[in-house]
Amino acid sequence: MKKLISLAASILCCSFLFAEGSVLDDATVANENVEKVDSITSVSASGGVRLFVVGDSTLSAFNDNYYYPRYGYGTKLAEYLDSSKITVENLAMSGRSSKSFLKEKNYKTFVDNIKEGDYLVIGFGHNDEKAEASRYADPNGSKDDEGSFKNVLYENYVKVALEKKAVPVLCTPIVRRSKDGTYSGSTIHITADKDGFRGGDYSKAILELGEELGVSVVDLTSITKERYQKLSPAKTAKFHAQKTKDDDSVDNTHLNVYGATMVAYDVVSELKKKDSVFASYVLPGIKPPVEKKVLVKNKNYKKR
Repeated sequence: MKKLISLAASILCCSFLFAEGSVLDDATVANENVEKVDSITSVSASGGVRLFVVGDSTLSAFNDNYYYPRYGYGTKLAEYLDSSKITVENLAMSGRSSKSFLKEKNYKTFVDNIKEGDYLVIGFGHNDEKAEASRYADPNGSKDDEGSFKNVLYENYVKVALEKKAVPVLCTPIVRRSKDGTYSGSTIHITADKDGFRGGDYSKAILELGEELGVSVVDLTSITKERYQKLSPAKTAKFHAQKTKDDDSVDNTHLNVYGATMVAYDVVSELKKKDSVFASYVLPGIKPPVEKKVLVKNKNYKKR
């Protein structure tokens, strides 16, 4: 009898866990969905101009069940561009660094297909900071120092684009949202030494590389930091994904549809100022998104 009661209790406990879910469960499901759409082995065969996007989860596509789902800003660039003149090919992948992305099919797709006149938006940094051999890139050192962040970006992305006579565009990483409104250190991608991995300023490294090479840089770290510092933490949360109805479930790294559209606007607006040819591909009269018109809850959201 005691065994039957214990078994029943275990079943009830498991049923409760599956019904309510957990951060790990939701993250696991989300990551599985991301993997299903990550690998891209072909792109538009049209002879027109294409804008390739490589980077991490702050640029990539998602397919999750969040209350306010995650969106990478690479998914929203096309909304500000004339589709009859330029096509966006978003190859960004969640969880990748400039180093680990090199092993993916998406990297080969970029290398095999980018051509003269195309553009390449490069957005790494968030995962290059990880104290992991497979993803870490040293923010110190020059573009000629093997293993440095600058070296990985130059040799595998910028140089490839330039050799194909395409136009590379470097983007510094967006800030990580601060719950108390303070933006310094890791929130703006300045890291400390950890477990034998040297820390440093990742955004600064990108800015210096762009200046050295004469390549356009969109400083999203500064742009998002300045925007967030003008707003309360409650307001900055409106740009970010949210796992459940609970305000405490805000994802301080990933954007929602409103945040992604805003950052896409930043990228297009800044590049329009820097590149007259790119400006000809931008739709006339573009404006930043309005929260009430863009930010919508996931109609398929179900409490787990």
